[in-house]
Amino acid sequence: MYEAGRGKLRPADSITHRKRLSYAAFLKERVKYALDCKPERSPSLRQSADFQTLCRDGIVMIPGFLAPEQVEAYVRQIKADTPIFDGQVEVSDIGSCILNDADQVGDFQAFFESPLIQAMARAYVSADVETPRKQIMLKLKPGEEAYSDFYHIDHWEHKLRAFLLLQDVSADNAPLVYLKGSHRLKPWRLRKEFEIFHHFRPAPKDVRYATPHTTEESKWSGMCLAPEVYNIGRAHGYEEYIATGTAGSLLLFDAKGLHHSTALKQGTRLLLAMHLDRRSKGYFKRVMDYEGQG
Repeated sequence: MYEAGRGKLRPADSITHRKRLSYAAFLKERVKYALDCKPERSPSLRQSADFQTLCRDGIVMIPGFLAPEQVEAYVRQIKADTPIFDGQVEVSDIGSCILNDADQVGDFQAFFESPLIQAMARAYVSADVETPRKQIMLKLKPGEEAYSDFYHIDHWEHKLRAFLLLQDVSADNAPLVYLKGSHRLKPWRLRKEFEIFHHFRPAPKDVRYATPHTTEESKWSGMCLAPEVYNIGRAHGYEEYIATGTAGSLLLFDAKGLHHSTALKQGTRLLLAMHLDRRSKGYFKRVMDYEGQG
């Protein structure tokens, strides 16, 4: 639209102007969210090597979280009481078969109600942290790729993830890959976070787990292609970490950091997963009534 008689684009109607207004709104929401978070850190937790590693790197692997006999019992229960190994669970767009509400499927309280995980989440995220997603995740098909295999960030709000490995995970068993240190605030992060704020459009609840986005802009917001990842990593000294581990290990990571999934090369990969965040108080819940996917 042009201003009459002058042939100039009105600033209020320009794409650049609207984007600046949107970026200002994003910064306001980001600051508001940060101020609302009230971490609860005990003196003993501050001195914990695992918690210090999580704060420094954005990711920590804790071997031996669950005893081998408990791991075996969990696997037996999943095979006996769920259809996930029978090919009856749809493969999500992140390449995994996902069963939600896993705490209602079996007796997995040692993970889902772990005092250690909850204490670390309250200290890292906020005292009012929630656990809205409790899942069984399985990768069955070697070679199957997913869009989450590109480096990406999940959000500008806290999204701590917990994985309990129920099988040994080697480089062939679809390990998570993470850029250590990329969870910390830098100018490149604000650009990626704004993409999510500006473009995110969730799918309806009944199709969300298979196809969580309604537009390509939404699907690819927060993603980085290889040259961009290389330049970001080199500029800030980020180190790539491949999250391999033995069955019974606990993986905690901040999904604000750059990370990606990998395709299965052989065998299977079975784990329990949990989200620890404040999504009921988050921006997308408030403006879109969006409770999150996956």
